[in-house]
Amino acid sequence: MAAQTFQIVVFPNLLEALRAEPGRHLSPGGAGLIGSMIFPAMSAGAIAAVPLARRLGRQRATLTALLWSTLWSGACPVAGAHWQLGLLRILTGIGTGLAIPLVLSFARDATARRKHAILLVLLGVPVGASPPNLSSAPCRSKELGASG
Repeated sequence: MAAQTFQIVVFPNLLEALRAEPGRHLSPGGAGLIGSMIFPAMSAGAIAAVPLARRLGRQRATLTALLWSTLWSGACPVAGAHWQLGLLRILTGIGTGLAIPLVLSFARDATARRKHAILLVLLGVPVGASPPNLSSAPCRSKELGASG
């Protein structure tokens, strides 16, 4: 799940460095588009999680989702063009969207019934770290002199 957390929480903080990279010529809008491509893909993956688990079995589906997400997440740093990075983020997002509900189902099964709320709070920390990144984006853009 570390690769998934990187894609959701850390990647938005790396966009400015990506924009400053020589030869990239990445606009703020392009950086935002690349950064946000993972979210609709995660939704698609989450919708597909139950049918995939029914078809492959929950354990095989979970392992497939984790492998898929980790593979494409690992490929992101070698993307040469903006469209390649965007495509890799979409592929990563599908795997992340698949993995999260499947892993949560295993964690829920392994947790005592009265502890489910604590489990969801602890596992929700990476998701809870996303809103501050999103809400601080306009502030960072103004500090850098970008129009918006």
